[in-house]
Amino acid sequence: MQSNGGKYGLWIRAYERSPVTNLTIRHSNFQHVATPLLMENVKNPVFEELCINGSCMNTNR
Repeated sequence: MQSNGGKYGLWIRAYERSPVTNLTIRHSNFQHVATPLLMENVKNPVFEELCINGSCMNTNR
């Protein structure tokens, strides 16, 4: 996925009683976003080749 511009790169919000679990995002590039990442109540996210405003990240399980 590729995106250019916007308020958020990723905005993921869930309830504490019902969190997002095991979210996987692969091969994604978000450029020129004001807020790179906003996540609330997300457990065990996996990022593979995720780049936001030029900063890339990978997580390992």
